Amino acid sequence: MQCINRCEEQINLLYDEVEELRERLGLDPQEPINIEDLRHKKALHIYQDRALNRVLHKEVYVIIIIIIIIIVVLIQCMCSAPVKC
Repeated sequence: MQCINRCEEQINLLYDEVEELRERLGLDPQEPINIEDLRHKKALHIYQDRALNRVLHKEVYVIIIIIIIIIVVLIQCMCSAPVKC
């Protein structure tokens, strides 16, 4: 019975916390929130982040290739330049 009472207390604390947070966000504490809509927005955000990550990864790869090419060209120029003493 004590366990049930503690669980009920925890649930009531969570309800109070949710109500406080909703008020801080300017939401009506009694208005239901569409959880499916929130899940869809979260999934969309994750998809967009992953797509951006792929694009940035490709850009970094291209920049690394360009830097390697520049280094190779500079080394070739240094090796083929006449040495003055």
